Amino acid sequence: MKWYFAVLNKYAVFNGRASRTEYWMFLLGNIIIALVLAVIEGIAGIAPETDRSVLASLFALAIVIPYFAVAVRRMHDIGRSGWNLLFSLVPLIGTIIILIFTLSDSQNGDNKYGPNPKGVDGNMTQSTDSNAERGIAVLCEKCFQKMSIPKPNKKIRVRCPSCGHEFDYKYNVFGFSPSTKKYLGAGIVAGIAGTVLLEIVDISFASRIGSVFIYSPVTLSMYAACLGAVMGAADGYFRNDRERLYYGLKTGIVFGLLSGLISGLIAQIVYSISLGAVPEPTLGRYMFARTLGWCTLGLLIGLSYGIKENTSGDLKFGLIGGAVGGAIAGILFDPIDVVIPVGASLVSRMVGFVVLGIAVCVSINRFQEVALRSDKPEMYQQLSTRLPTNPRLLSTGKAGPPSEIGSRWGGSQ
Repeated sequence: MKWYFAVLNKYAVFNGRASRTEYWMFLLGNIIIALVLAVIEGIAGIAPETDRSVLASLFALAIVIPYFAVAVRRMHDIGRSGWNLLFSLVPLIGTIIILIFTLSDSQNGDNKYGPNPKGVDGNMTQSTDSNAERGIAVLCEKCFQKMSIPKPNKKIRVRCPSCGHEFDYKYNVFGFSPSTKKYLGAGIVAGIAGTVLLEIVDISFASRIGSVFIYSPVTLSMYAACLGAVMGAADGYFRNDRERLYYGLKTGIVFGLLSGLISGLIAQIVYSISLGAVPEPTLGRYMFARTLGWCTLGLLIGLSYGIKENTSGDLKFGLIGGAVGGAIAGILFDPIDVVIPVGASLVSRMVGFVVLGIAVCVSINRFQEVALRSDKPEMYQQLSTRLPTNPRLLSTGKAGPPSEIGSRWGGSQ
């Protein structure tokens, strides 16, 4: 709550910098409050004939200034002008760019907009290069060890001093690291494959399933299984580790199916409560129900990813990243369906599900990557010794004792 009120205390302050935590905690707080207000309005039957939630709209009007203020300060924190927020006006691509910007870590040391809000100085500790202070922090693709390199103008060959792995790195102005690009591709694959499987199940079984409380969870679980499988197997595939690929594939499918069933049921219950109160449900009500359901789906996919990675940090940031990605996709899905011409419903659904896949995969990856660059100790704290050990712990030798959660699972021997 302190982060939320910290933003409100700077109601119209557009100068200075705002950390990633400050921005996302304020955004998450607003989403929760708006959802609660919409549920209260739906249950109480307040202004059911209107096109949108009156209470949520009034709340949105009240926080629009502090939101844009903290968004501008977030741009300042990564060394960019607040005018970069205009990227959000570009459909789909602009949203992805803003997502990458807001998930990026603070620029080291002071910049022209002010001091680092986290109090971190600008020195790169792992570089022996005299230009290290002008460098950027990157992660090894194999061991995830942080290193500093001079900001390159073109693709360069980088050698990790810890494990000796060599890989190509090219700086991207939009903050896309090689890892982010890979998970962007994974999200696209998951979205397309999941949509195809969902449509097959829809055509084959829609007429046989009478209850929407069964139909919605079953169909969404097919998509979630694909998303979980791709997200789970991605790390093993990118590392060329067949054993880890198969392990991630199996856990991803199982947890994906469960995630889809649970989130689909929640979404359908919300649909019944929120949309059943009015004869002709509005776009806002559809968006509310879908956002809550997909936020839950992203949260559960993030949970499965954290368990598969077997560290308390991956669990924590997987939950946060998954929930953020699911909420973003839920907000965008129905407007996409409206924008794409009538008669192209399959295309609009596929675009919407691809956005969901991208948002969840990229959000989880970015939160994980930023945590590793910040040397968060929980990224090296094992959940349970009964689960396969994360390769990051084996390659860096930083493995800590099993976390308290892991001990409850029977992880400590």
